[in-house]
Amino acid sequence: LPAALISAIAKISFQNHRHGRPAEVFSNVNLDMLNFVKMEGYLTAIYLRLQSDCTLSYSLAGIPGPFLLRYRTGEIMRLPGTGTLLGMFLNASDFFSEEPLTLEPGDKLFIYTDGITESTDRTGQQYGEERLKSAIAQTREMNAEEASQFVLRSYRQFMLGSSVHDDMTLLVMAASLKKDEYDSH
Repeated sequence: LPAALISAIAKISFQNHRHGRPAEVFSNVNLDMLNFVKMEGYLTAIYLRLQSDCTLSYSLAGIPGPFLLRYRTGEIMRLPGTGTLLGMFLNASDFFSEEPLTLEPGDKLFIYTDGITESTDRTGQQYGEERLKSAIAQTREMNAEEASQFVLRSYRQFMLGSSVHDDMTLLVMAASLKKDEYDSH
């Protein structure tokens, strides 16, 4: 099926099930996709529920666990989680986990698809997770937009002269350094 049709079905399904916990939302969307797409396409996704106190819960469906850059320590960690593609397996709900996370002031969350890390340059070398983590480490003092642009520049520089064969997505979320000040108001 054309990707646009699969995306439209998914958008409606996510809208219909948006009030559940992330793993429940994925289970319901998976069933809708199986009913309407009939295993002729699939989706990968992350579903986050962010609260005003910067706590969130999330589930993964076929994408790598995001990287979290802790502002206070500079530590980069891969967030845990499992999940499988949406729209391909009847028992997919057995694989969706739900994970909690609290963002502290200045923390950044880097959500990406494997199209970035699995891209290869002219010599066949992958951009890879270590190169991605190295770029992320240099964004500690940047805001979310600057961090996103910096990582994408690193990727483009690595790929210079090479063809891209997969779609890629990068989303950067940041907790404001002024969070404590906002909370006191």
